[in-house]
Order: sequence, then C-alpha cells, then structure tokens
Amino acid sequence: MGFRDFLLVYNRIAEYCFAHCIENLNDRSLSDEEIRCVDVCCGKQVNLNHKLMSVYMEEQPKILEKRIQEVQKLESAQQTTT
Repeated sequence: MGFRDFLLVYNRIAEYCFAHCIENLNDRSLSDEEIRCVDVCCGKQVNLNHKLMSVYMEEQPKILEKRIQEVQKLESAQQTTT
C-alpha cells in the first residue's frame, strides 16, 4: 500500500465519520457527543481496514498463484497446437 492509497483510505474514513457524526456546523468546537462518535467511528473504520488488509495479504498470493497456473496452462495449450 503506497502513500497515495493511505491518503485515499484516510480521506474516505474522515469524510464518512464527519458525515455520520457532525451535526452542528454553527460552533467552532465539537460537542462531547460528536467527539465520542468520531472516536468510535474512526476506530471501527481503522479496525475494519486492518482486517481487510490482513485478509488481502493472506489471499493475494493464492490468487496470484492461480493466475500463474492459468497462464501456464494457456501457454502449454498454445505450444501443443503449434
């Protein structure tokens, strides 16, 4: 995951939690309820992202290996037909 990807995820989390938690834009500071909501929201989103990334890191090699095998089968099939 590159820095650009990190920023995209960070921005999505910030936008989602802002839309979900911030109710009053007339005050410069957040209410205690808004602060708690943002803390919980961001925590859940970060945990979800970590779980998704761990599953991705576990499954990606399997997917890549399967694709390599498919390409090798296609290449061997093409070589036998020529």
